[in-house]
Amino acid sequence: MGFKKLMNFFYLDKEIESEDLKEFSRQYQFSELSIQKSSLSKILESSLDSSLNFIKIDSVQEIEIDHDELILWHSNMIFQDKELHSLFLKKLLNSYFSLFYGSDESFIFKGYLDELKIILNPSKNLMLPKEIIKLEPEKNIIVINTKWDLKKLALYKPHTRYFNKLEIKKNTVIKESINKEKIIDEFNFLKNIPEALKSYYVTVSDLKVQENLAQYSMNKVNGLDLSMQFINNGLSSKMLRSIFDELKVYFELIRNFTGSQNESTYDFLVNKNNSRLLELKTWNGYQQLNEFIRNHTPFSGIDNLFNSANKLLKNSKTDLESSKALISHGDLCFSNIIKDDDRLRLIFIDPRGGKNLNYYMSPYYDLAKLCHSLLGGYDHIVNDIAEIKFNDDMIANIHFGQDMDRHNALFKTFVESLRLNYFLVRKIEISLFLSMLPLHTESHRKVSMLALRASELILNLEK
Repeated sequence: MGFKKLMNFFYLDKEIESEDLKEFSRQYQFSELSIQKSSLSKILESSLDSSLNFIKIDSVQEIEIDHDELILWHSNMIFQDKELHSLFLKKLLNSYFSLFYGSDESFIFKGYLDELKIILNPSKNLMLPKEIIKLEPEKNIIVINTKWDLKKLALYKPHTRYFNKLEIKKNTVIKESINKEKIIDEFNFLKNIPEALKSYYVTVSDLKVQENLAQYSMNKVNGLDLSMQFINNGLSSKMLRSIFDELKVYFELIRNFTGSQNESTYDFLVNKNNSRLLELKTWNGYQQLNEFIRNHTPFSGIDNLFNSANKLLKNSKTDLESSKALISHGDLCFSNIIKDDDRLRLIFIDPRGGKNLNYYMSPYYDLAKLCHSLLGGYDHIVNDIAEIKFNDDMIANIHFGQDMDRHNALFKTFVESLRLNYFLVRKIEISLFLSMLPLHTESHRKVSMLALRASELILNLEK
């Protein structure tokens, strides 16, 4: 069997020219824009099969091979649907002819370098050699030039966990999952939310329960979730002040809606920590993770981390249990908060819900979820916008590429304006990091970073 030569896939990393997109993203290259847990370059690179050799370049002049077929893909072009994208790549690879898709400013090309040089020859009008076939426009490929183009992609590719399916139909999003109870609980929460709070939550309808799955419909919100804006450096202090002003009104409102809990918030947190630890220990990467924590942090291992987190909670048990149980979203992280550009307000999606309309908890829990995203760096970790570094003593730390404490004073002021304890919020945040460990075992790197971040936060509190 002969050896099949790889085809070079050149990824031309274009600079962002749009001022509004640069201001929003704080990025200068399209490759670094992030959406749905990854940068645009990583999304594209991970979609390629073994027959393509991915090479990132800043200029066509870097291409030296002139006798082999190649693919050139501009970095501001991204696919919406993976299956359709796979078919598009097969079309490129299997064509006997050279192919061109797009415009002279942003395009995808498959062919030979001498043909590409003709295309790139400065001219007011794009003139293709007759040997090159120009492909018809495809709705599956979005060309990103402005902030609104990025929003269009975000609306098409909404954030979701692996067991969910989201389908967009005009102004409606249909959410479907094999986890039927979760869908039913979410729907019941959103459908029965008190009238005074409805403006903060997405509108839902049409619950359908089948043997193996359930689904409901919700109105599509015209906006980006705060997670996407935050990881792209799109949340300024001014914007956050406005967001906290709105959230303060919401948290003051929910004081009017108290209820009972099956278990106290303290018991809920500790029991969840303990059950998630047992689940984590069944993972085949657990021993490696335990060694990492033992060798590169001041902690003796994963058990030590969980015990320290539970001890912090126990020391604040009285304060936690003295706060009333209020109606709770249950997962008020940045990815579940959308800034609605039509109504210029925050909209919450994907609540935790609860059985028998039981969704009451201490407000500290929802505040910790906010802190988890804003100060903890959870969104940066799961979106691969962080890395592990080591000092001279081989103690590990997480490098976010930005100061994660820059909004600390602003958040602390917000919490204290609600007459609540900022440090108790941070203690619950640590438990959130640890309880997420077994939910990210698809990536050993992410699990290590989540555990490492928990260790850093514990040490910061103990100073």
